[in-house]
Amino acid sequence: MHFYLLNHMGGKCWIKLPSGLYQATDDIYVYVRDETGMHYEFHILPGFQTDGGSVPWCFRWFVPKWTEDNVTVNLAYAIHDGLYASELMHRSVSDDLLRGLLRDAGLPRYKASTVCFAVNNFAASHYGKDRDYEENRKFFRMRVFVPQKA
Repeated sequence: MHFYLLNHMGGKCWIKLPSGLYQATDDIYVYVRDETGMHYEFHILPGFQTDGGSVPWCFRWFVPKWTEDNVTVNLAYAIHDGLYASELMHRSVSDDLLRGLLRDAGLPRYKASTVCFAVNNFAASHYGKDRDYEENRKFFRMRVFVPQKA
């Protein structure tokens, strides 16, 4: 399934914790549309934590783990982490969303697809296991809707 970034509010409000995680310090809203016309609103609340992209240091020349220059890359990783931890969206759909957001962030198709290949082969076992479901739901929300025609 294909996903397209519509808009986002916030996204630059992160602090790096001593543990290496990034924590949201303000409300962040991200709006996405899929190929069927469904719209998704992701709300990241202050306190949400992500490790960014789980990119080994030896591959960070190819794709960034976190960047100060491209907020959309960071939001793609944060939303993917939120979806994996909360199981609000099926794993394969979460991976498609990650690929779509990375494409919208300006990554070439081969880089976004390589990230998704790595996620499918090395991170799929983390789906639903990274954080306590109820704890994660305090900081990450998703709303799905069909936009009303004017």
